[in-house]
Amino acid sequence: MGFKICMIGKLYAKKFMMYRLLMKMLKKILSRLLDGMMILKRRKKT
Repeated sequence: MGFKICMIGKLYAKKFMMYRLLMKMLKKILSRLLDGMMILKRRKKT
């Protein structure tokens, strides 16, 4: 029983790490998109 829990824990940890990496990637992409939008808005105004 303990071995099974250990295996599940390891799998969960891997999934959690992947999720965290994905979130970091998404945050970077979103920040870049927002920066691009701001630049476009500034260009349109001038």
